[in-house]
Amino acid sequence: MARGRPHLLVICNWDRFFVSHWRTRVEAAAADGFAVTVALPTPVTLAEGIAQRTFPLNRKGRSPVEEARSWLALRSLVRDVRPDLVQTITIKPHLYVGTALRAVGDETPLLMTVPGFGTAFLAASLPGRVQRAAVVAAIRIAAGGARTGEGGGEGGGDQT
Repeated sequence: MARGRPHLLVICNWDRFFVSHWRTRVEAAAADGFAVTVALPTPVTLAEGIAQRTFPLNRKGRSPVEEARSWLALRSLVRDVRPDLVQTITIKPHLYVGTALRAVGDETPLLMTVPGFGTAFLAASLPGRVQRAAVVAAIRIAAGGARTGEGGGEGGGDQT
């Protein structure tokens, strides 16, 4: 869907995390010639020329109705923006955007940036280990069966 400048859509579920770790990167992409749209649940201040969209999402929510609403909103957002590349930064956007793209047969490239797994990967208890396995399986499904790196360091860590 190239329309002159390549269009990058960046989706994150936490405004403060985006501002502290990703805003300057997104602004650099815009300065390097990308058309950029940032999607967050809450608007933030961005450099001139960067489009911004919001979507409903509760970072810690578990209500099936709220989560379905978030999934549908993100699916619509990607369809409306029609980017050349989607970058998701946090787990819920990974899961929701990845599965939404696959559900509608959209082959837009998806870059899932995993800055950390948060609370889903902290617990050592049996329920914590079950949750961790479920999250890893869900990310694999959202990534379309692509191999995912689960480690740090150069080369993306161990491939699973």
